[in-house]
Amino acid sequence: MQTFENQYNFRVSNQIKVISALRNGPLSLNDLADKLNVSFTAISKIVDQLVEADIVKRANKKTKNVKRGRIPTYVKRNTSVGVTCAIDLGGKDLIVAICDLNNKILKKQIFSDVGLIIDQNLDDIAKAIREMLKAPEIDNRPLLGICISSPGMVKKDSGEFGVSYRVQSSKNSSPATYFFNEFNVPTHLYNDVKIAMVGERMFGCIPSDAKDYMFLHLGGACGVSFSFNGKLYQGKNGFCGELTQYKDPECEPFMYQNQLASIHQVAQYAQAIDPTLDIIPPVDARPDKVRIAKLFHEGNEAVVKAVEMNAKINARQIIAYNDMLDFEYIVIEGDVLKYGEQYKEWLLKYINAYSINPFRAKILFSSLEEPTSLLGAIYQANNLYYLNRLEEITNQRNPNGNYDI
Repeated sequence: MQTFENQYNFRVSNQIKVISALRNGPLSLNDLADKLNVSFTAISKIVDQLVEADIVKRANKKTKNVKRGRIPTYVKRNTSVGVTCAIDLGGKDLIVAICDLNNKILKKQIFSDVGLIIDQNLDDIAKAIREMLKAPEIDNRPLLGICISSPGMVKKDSGEFGVSYRVQSSKNSSPATYFFNEFNVPTHLYNDVKIAMVGERMFGCIPSDAKDYMFLHLGGACGVSFSFNGKLYQGKNGFCGELTQYKDPECEPFMYQNQLASIHQVAQYAQAIDPTLDIIPPVDARPDKVRIAKLFHEGNEAVVKAVEMNAKINARQIIAYNDMLDFEYIVIEGDVLKYGEQYKEWLLKYINAYSINPFRAKILFSSLEEPTSLLGAIYQANNLYYLNRLEEITNQRNPNGNYDI
């Protein structure tokens, strides 16, 4: 790998920083120079290159504080060049969104209550994308790229599935291949929990200076992602964070051992206490998460006991992870948060009660309205577009390719 002593690495690094700084809106050249810790002359040259490539635009923005003299020049991302698409296959509801290059959702469609993902589901999503691209909000802008968030083990080198039990499409080995063939734009596939951590980092509660943290998805199923020294840890094959499902024949069916407890276990435990609840449908055996949350808030005794048991089990697992890896933050997201402040209080209570060693990690709870996996796919779709464009313009100046992006 080349070092940043290479002039092209310096240029690309600063270009990336400018694009990143503009994700929250326009900034003046002076503000950009301060953020990048470079001179005004240097930032002007960087912006000139990005303007020439149609990546950013200049705009004069009048302010109340400037009555005389030169009006500051502001810079913003050029969102007129196209749109990107994010597809979230991770939840019970499949979501597809068309976004601008400022990560703003322009159009969205939800396919509710989907079990196994089959050929027809992928065809329906492709049809929805084509229809949304015709919408007035899109303004005839072309599709620039697609990012897919999906359950399953995704190989980090090829972007294809290692294992995915839920995606049962026979068309291709990966939804990424299918959508690339349909739309002929760069298409990337990521594990849903890993890309969800990216969504939480960029739009949620994870502090910008956080380096070592664990992200937990606690929903109908459970998943985990890790950040070490500010980087997403994937493992040798890209399978890090996958939680093995197994049963201990010596335990009750609802007592899965040595793993995080999902809402499925809540349903099993509650129904074992009160068989009349009927909260696990007989057809696909997926628990009715909405009804379980409603029963919890109504004070149903069996469900309340089951949710508290869920908090106990997860508290023990969080302690085990943290004692082993020593995080700054533990970030929690998922449907368990629909149980409100009571669940958070139980979780913190049992972490403090069961932890023998001092528990120094700070617990953070997501408050994002959109699924974090969808937000992560939105961010990454735009991120990859910009990185590809920077590679293109850098190749024009340096065809030898001795630089890093």
